[in-house]
Amino acid sequence: MNLNRLDVHLESYDTSSVSGLKGVALIIDGLPLAEHVREIEAAEIRAKKTDGSAGSYLPMAVANVKGPKHFLGAPEASFFGDGDTVLLGCTCGEWDCGPLTARIEVRNDVVEWHDFRRGFRDWNYEPLGRFIFDRSAYQKQFETIDWSDTGIPPGGW
Repeated sequence: MNLNRLDVHLESYDTSSVSGLKGVALIIDGLPLAEHVREIEAAEIRAKKTDGSAGSYLPMAVANVKGPKHFLGAPEASFFGDGDTVLLGCTCGEWDCGPLTARIEVRNDVVEWHDFRRGFRDWNYEPLGRFIFDRSAYQKQFETIDWSDTGIPPGGW
């Protein structure tokens, strides 16, 4: 079995109403997750002759995921409510406005992401396949995150 490599870090981003939020950047085999889905979404837009912006997402805000359990099968944010985990949020800054989701399965030695979906779009992500990560290396990536660093100033905005 070929394993994928996940790199995780905090990334600052701005929305139309807020600056300096911190989000969890997900890099798989050297490419941001949004890049992995961009071509699939572009093909869906062309085939269905619909509007949309392929691969346009923001990282999930630290304040929304609240810690590593979100990425370990106990999601803080679930769009469909059927066990899905929101991995990337909409560019407007609201995670529940057009997010990219997947099912995350944690096994003894691997963590698998599959069944990708996008909120409000019936797009086919089967060509993306599955991402399978070594569980130990995966968990270590999330241990490096300072989960208190939300980018929200003390007392809010």
